[in-house]
Amino acid sequence: MSGGLAPKRLVHIQGKRSWPLLELYYPSPGENLQYSCLSYCWGGDQPVKLTKDWILAGKTEIPYESLPQTLKDAIQVTILLNLEYIWVDCLTIVQNDEEEKSIQINLMPQIFKNAAITIAASMPVNCHGGLFRKSWLQQAQDSDPNLSSPIRLPCRISDREGSVVLARRCPHWYENAIHRRAWTLQELVLSSRLVDFNSRHIVWSCGHGLRTQDSLPPTVLRPSHQDDNSFVDGTHELYGPFGLRDAFRALNSTSTVDQVERYWQKVSTAYSYRRLSRPEDKLLGISAIAQELQRFRPDDYVAGHWTAYLPDSLLWSCTSTTTTNRVYLAPTWSWASVGRHYHLHGYRLSDVHATILDVFVKPKYEEAPYGAVIGGHLVVKACSASIDLNLAQKECDLGSSDVPLPLRMSVSEKPRVRVYHILDRNFNGDTMPVVLIEIGRLALAGLTQGIILQNHSTEPECFIRIGYFFIYGDNECFDDRLRHLFPPDSMRTFKIL
Repeated sequence: MSGGLAPKRLVHIQGKRSWPLLELYYPSPGENLQYSCLSYCWGGDQPVKLTKDWILAGKTEIPYESLPQTLKDAIQVTILLNLEYIWVDCLTIVQNDEEEKSIQINLMPQIFKNAAITIAASMPVNCHGGLFRKSWLQQAQDSDPNLSSPIRLPCRISDREGSVVLARRCPHWYENAIHRRAWTLQELVLSSRLVDFNSRHIVWSCGHGLRTQDSLPPTVLRPSHQDDNSFVDGTHELYGPFGLRDAFRALNSTSTVDQVERYWQKVSTAYSYRRLSRPEDKLLGISAIAQELQRFRPDDYVAGHWTAYLPDSLLWSCTSTTTTNRVYLAPTWSWASVGRHYHLHGYRLSDVHATILDVFVKPKYEEAPYGAVIGGHLVVKACSASIDLNLAQKECDLGSSDVPLPLRMSVSEKPRVRVYHILDRNFNGDTMPVVLIEIGRLALAGLTQGIILQNHSTEPECFIRIGYFFIYGDNECFDDRLRHLFPPDSMRTFKIL
């Protein structure tokens, strides 16, 4: 098993397997070591973690008996793999030093790619659950002895041989908690080799393929139902056909910018469905993937977006009720400025009617340009329309015509004129004065799309983005009304914070 250049700190494992001695180790610059990484759910504060006081006191010994079970199990797996070093975030990154955390997370692509193996503790909701737990099938068989194991039957179709798996669907879904955690997505995607202890079986994934302990594909057993619409089947997301791990490994120097952008949209959307304990980590938690994708594209990364796909990528909306955050996450034109569940509508418009004049973001730390930001703006020139948006009726009357122009904001629950979601940015009352700016048109779908702006509360010459709209129709009357709504003389320049 090959290794790579070591991180800033590692945990050195010595002594007997029954009672290993652990010590904080500082590799020399350029030192090449074989080490494992642990990907797991914290589930709250860690009982043992590296702090500034620990560093100042010159402590290096880590008490094995004080570690939570998941960390103990990962150390045991590391020993069984004949490795002497392991990287665990809570033990190797100073947890009460925000600057170091940002810098080390900026190095995460190298940390996980250079590791000999990543150990994923997928089932436990916190650090105390451990790796070695019964799979959902074993748990189901404990309560129902008549529940048989899956059966694989050989089959032949034409000149191709394969197999068919017969399995009773499990009536309950034993969730892999790791696939709800935002931080772990980039850890699992970037790892060169991965052993995943999940709720179905143990999965081995590397550049040469994928294997499971029971020889079944990791996506063969799916839940018979799911009540939570926000549920993400992370196992299928990672390992399924065109999964995020294989798709990432398929990218290379010959990949087109379109291919890289499609991957970014897929992975960032999946990321937005996951949970963060600290909302301010929104950009930091996916920064390692963004940094890796920069190798394959010439444009710049700005707060979750890529400049070559502006203004198209401004056309996003939330797919769940979202309010403004108390902490600053990103400029309002970025999907990273809101809580969860974003969906992109404007991937490659057929006709772009808006022009980006300037875009700027200020990183929180200069050493971590793909991480958290503390400010930014976007200047766009586009045709616009000022209207009063009626939130009480969730409708918008654009009307100087007898026939109302169909309009939808964000994602509608019903097919006609409806407002699904507008961010509650200091708004009181039934109507809200807003500005619609036209971004472009998707001709095949007959959609004209744009974003909804509101005046900034303290910067009179600036705006904030509060929503997305589209107007649909493809007849001559529609085109006439559209020209009336966004006439050429309505072209203005908007600075969006």
